[in-house]
Amino acid sequence: MQEQKPYEQTFEKLWKLYPEKKGKGKIKTERKKELHRIGCDHMARAIQRYVEEVQQKRAGGFQLAYQYGSTFFISGYIDYLDKNYTPSEAPKTTNTANKTGFHLPPETSRAGQYTNDQLEKILLNRKRPRERSVSNVIPGTDDRSANR
Repeated sequence: MQEQKPYEQTFEKLWKLYPEKKGKGKIKTERKKELHRIGCDHMARAIQRYVEEVQQKRAGGFQLAYQYGSTFFISGYIDYLDKNYTPSEAPKTTNTANKTGFHLPPETSRAGQYTNDQLEKILLNRKRPRERSVSNVIPGTDDRSANR
């Protein structure tokens, strides 16, 4: 059995740490050598920072998936290295229903009071605003002027 080269060993250790193990075959030898030069400890910190950032955003209500391993190890890691890393602010927890354009009743404004299913039911049971016709929007157009 042939012993792995040091850069291959480093890459295998890093791959085990990364949460989304897809695209491993896309990582070329030169990239593995670069990751080895950066160092296993340094890269492990970059992975940890990335994972924590994704978890933090998820906790703030974002539906965010991890990058495939190939994407992270080809270039995604760069922002999470010691020399480049700037911690992001914790996202504010928002009520995603407000992003729909509907105004929620005041009782739903307190974060965590309702589940997403409950908020959806509240929104669906509300009357929708009357759709505006062209005659309601453009001055000088009404049903009578259309028949002329």
